[in-house]
This record gives sequence, structure tokens and C-alpha cells, in this order.
Amino acid sequence: MKRTRKFMMICSLLAVSLLAGCHDDKDEVTPVEPPLPEADYTVMLYGTGGGNLDDRLSYNLDQVAGYGYTPKVRFTALVKYSADYQEDTARRGTRLYTMREEGMEDEEVHDAGYRMDNPDNLAAFIKDATERLPAKKYILVLWDHGSGFSIEDQPLDWSDFEPLGRSMVYDDNCKDEYGYDECLSIFELEEGLKRSGVKLDMLYWDLCLMNMIENLYQVKDYTRYVLAAAHLTPDMGGNYASLMQALENHPGIEEAAREYVPATMTYWKNSCGLNNLDLTLTDMEKVDAVVESFAPVAAAMRDWKQAMVDERDWLWFDYSQKTAMYLFAGGYTTIDMLHYARYMADRGIGDGMLSAKVTRFGQAMKDMIVVQECFDSDGKLPGDGISIGIQFLRRGMYEYEYPGLKPYSIIYPLTRFDQVTRWSEFLKVNEMKNVVVDEESGSAHEVPWGTGEN
Repeated sequence: MKRTRKFMMICSLLAVSLLAGCHDDKDEVTPVEPPLPEADYTVMLYGTGGGNLDDRLSYNLDQVAGYGYTPKVRFTALVKYSADYQEDTARRGTRLYTMREEGMEDEEVHDAGYRMDNPDNLAAFIKDATERLPAKKYILVLWDHGSGFSIEDQPLDWSDFEPLGRSMVYDDNCKDEYGYDECLSIFELEEGLKRSGVKLDMLYWDLCLMNMIENLYQVKDYTRYVLAAAHLTPDMGGNYASLMQALENHPGIEEAAREYVPATMTYWKNSCGLNNLDLTLTDMEKVDAVVESFAPVAAAMRDWKQAMVDERDWLWFDYSQKTAMYLFAGGYTTIDMLHYARYMADRGIGDGMLSAKVTRFGQAMKDMIVVQECFDSDGKLPGDGISIGIQFLRRGMYEYEYPGLKPYSIIYPLTRFDQVTRWSEFLKVNEMKNVVVDEESGSAHEVPWGTGEN
């Protein structure tokens, strides 16, 4: 009580003295910083070091800093370096970068425990960036490792935020109960974009293997364009000085991509040892036509597989499947979507009606791909070019229950793509034997998977 009374007396005396001292003077007004004028673009990078890409992350940020400030293209990034770098005060915690006229501003805004895979945190970053750095167009870059769509794209427990997804943005500062890095799944990404309330002009997956139909269709409502690769991407990431330059030169996404994509492919070819590379800009207003035209293709494949009773038919069908599959990376289950459909329609089955359906599907795919550059040093790319990826699994893999993970048979039907095409109806009947053909006799026979004859 005494402390309260004393405080009130002090306040009264201060008020009297202030009134006495300034009654003849004009009130001072705190200057309000005027809002920034709209830029052409704001680029928002969201990512992590992923355990082995920290120096490359710094390299890409330095490319932006080295390019310098431009009022046409604003840049900000929320990033977290790997656990091994947390003792470095310049890389500690979760850091916010903003390109200013004075140079790259850098501050620690959260500790290393900040969950980059939480949809709310992604949404908060997007909303904050658009408020701080207003622009006509917004680009979100997701930076780090990527694994396409996989068994690790586990669905969210919406009530308790307990994701197991490990599709992209690997964070070794945060581990799940099995000791794996916490990462952002395609379902978490979708939810983060939705909660942000911002319709992106371009989503740039600077990650491996992400240009798959399942991923594209999952985010179609939240971005006008997607820039991504179906192959593995070099560890150096994109060329961010070239990105800033292309955006500064062109107010439109498509025109900027026509400058940036070839420049980046040249940059990769000159700087890395990977053999097969691609970078593709897709138009999300055209993705519905691709998915809808693939649905009858998927149904026909399922019907053909279910109708087979003759051993010679399924031997040839399964042998053709292996031949038809162009894998975007060895050991992964992402194949070229259009190449597979064309081969199976024209060679594997030889069905004219299906071939006509694939022709319509191919035209829709061509319309969706706006800009694409590929590099093929060893002649392994399909002769008809590449399209985008699709998940391909034989039945055993589709149904297999990995420890601590829901099987594909649970998670794949949750994708928007499967809800339209029912591709899963083919996957769950596609036993797909490992078939080889004897070169001398021309006879086909089954061998076990993993024997070296596949």
C-alpha cells in the first residue's frame, strides 16, 4: 500500500511539472515512417541448412547481397542453420534476412527450436513479409533438401500438430520421436499456404525431385506458377543473382522465367557433375486439365491389369512397365508421367483407344509447361522429352507398413490428385513382377526383385 501511494504522488508531481514546462510549446509529434511503395516483386525464402547445405545456403544469400538492392525486387528470408552451426553467433537460432539499401540486414528472431515445419510459422512469415515489403507479385522460395512425394509425407494430426512428414526443409535442430529430422510435408505446406491468406504468384521449390503431379495439384489453389525440378538439383541451389536480375528486368513471371531458367541451367552445367538436370515452370491454371485428362488413362490401366488372366499377357505387361519407366533419380519411385503413359498405350498394351486418351493428356501437359530446360550428358533422357513426375509403386510397396509411418495405401488417397484420378486403384492391383527377356530365345520369365537382373 505504501509503494502504491508513493508511486501515485510521484506521478502527480511529474504531471504538474510537465504541464508547467510545456504549456507554451507545440506538442511534439513522433514522425511516422511512410509505407514502402509497391515493388514489382517480393521474394520470400524459407529454408534450413539441412545438415550439409549450410555453406550453400550462405552462398545463395550472399548472391542476393552481392547483387545489391533494387527497389523493383525486394528480398527477405527466414532460415535456420544446422545444429553444428548453432555455436556460431552469426548463424545461431532462426534468422531473418532483409535486403535494404544499406545492405543485407540479419537478425536472430527465434531460437533454434523454432519449428519450421509448423504451418502456422510458415503462414506467419508469409504474412509478415507481405506487410513489411509490399509488392505487386509475391514469390515464395522453399530451400533445402527435397524428396518428392514419398511415404514420409505423412498427414497432419490437425488437432495436436504431430506431423511426421519429411518431404522438404530438413531441420536437424528438431527431432521426432524416432530421431529423424523434423521436416515440412506437402500437407503441412498446403496448410501453411492456406493459413497465410496470400495467393502466391510463384512457388519456387529449390529442392530435389519436387516437380511431381501430386505436389503440384496439392498446392494449385495457392499459387499461379510453380518453378521446380523433377530430377535431383545441385547442392548449390538456384542462381539467386540471376533470379534478382531476371525479376528486375521483367515485370511478368513467364518472361522472367524465360531469362532465369536457361541461365540457371548453364550455371549448373558449368558448376556441378550431375548428368541429368531440369528446371520447369508450370502454369497452375492449366493443371486441372492435366489431371482430368489423366483420369481416364489411369482407369484404363487399372482395367487392363485386372482383366489379365493369361501369363504371357502379364509377363509382357510387367516387362513393358519396366521399359516405360524413366526414373528421375535412381532408387526413388518418381517416374516420368507422360513417357510411361505413351509407352504403355502404344507398346505395352497396344490399345488405340488408350493411345487417343494419352494424346489428349499429352496436349494438356504441353499447355501446362511454360518454360523448361534440360541437360542430358549421357543420352538417358526420353527421346520425346520429359514431362513431370508421378508416384509409381508396385503393390507390395504400396501396402507395406513402415515402422512409425502410415502406409502409402493410407496417405496416397488423401492427395487431391488421387481423389480425382484414382491412380491408387491401379497401384493396389499392380503387383508388377520383375520380368526379364532372354536375348537368345526371346522368352520372358519372372525373377525375384533384387537379383541383379532388373
